[in-house]
Amino acid sequence: MKHAFNILYEVIYMEQKVSLEPWLMDRVLKLATLNKVSLQFLRIMDLEGKCKAKEEEEFTKIIKKCEEISQELRDLDYVFYKFIKPIAYVPADIDILINHKCVYSAVSRLKQMGFKLKVVEPYCITMNSCEIILDLYIHPNLGGMIYLDGEELLKHRTVMKFQGIEIPTLKYYAEALVVAAHAIYKECLYTLNDYMTIKKWMSQRTIRLSEKLKCKSVIKQAIKLNQAVDDGRLELPYRIPIPMWISLLTQKILEDPLARSTSTNLPKVLISSRGLMQMLSKLTRETY
Repeated sequence: MKHAFNILYEVIYMEQKVSLEPWLMDRVLKLATLNKVSLQFLRIMDLEGKCKAKEEEEFTKIIKKCEEISQELRDLDYVFYKFIKPIAYVPADIDILINHKCVYSAVSRLKQMGFKLKVVEPYCITMNSCEIILDLYIHPNLGGMIYLDGEELLKHRTVMKFQGIEIPTLKYYAEALVVAAHAIYKECLYTLNDYMTIKKWMSQRTIRLSEKLKCKSVIKQAIKLNQAVDDGRLELPYRIPIPMWISLLTQKILEDPLARSTSTNLPKVLISSRGLMQMLSKLTRETY
């Protein structure tokens, strides 16, 4: 598998097309899917076929839906996040970070667009429409424990042109922090997609923001993981070891009053049937 990852890394990071035997191509493509970089890989390798056609179709569908949503919510205080990346990929869902004062209006408008309520949790509302899942976050959280202050993140809002549409999103340095925190705190998995975002977009402003939001330890861990990949000591995706995860969460709770005050929600969610299923998934899945 190491050989396959080295090839994938070369293609994605160097943007270099390589010649592969069919059996090896299948292995590398599977690894690209696990690392959430399959669309980028298919484009660089110029591989036409059903797989690429499906990815492009899904990508176009998501972009179109985001354009419709951005028009509907245009006067509200929100951003699309974990969406624009330095590489092409098809997100599993649409994530929106929104000011709590705008949530009621956003839900009402999204319902008019055909979205239906699916799950209502502390600080997050999940809706769906035509097989597209939309998560509406007030704060990025893990089981109701806030690990990033959504109101502070919204101060780093900008408008970007992406695939021909203009959408509100986070500035690159803030997006890098969100990606690191989401991968390590919430998903317990670090992918090549995460690596590339940290590699390309992390800056001193990311570090300063992590200090303000009391999560510098997660940025330090992301830097260590990237260095291990650069040195050839680590293949991705990488499952965050449980002791490391617990240590980072504990440090977060101790240092951040917002995380500490909402940490009582976490045990309640974890002991629920849905929470137990999600935790089991985190411990066994290959990707997210």
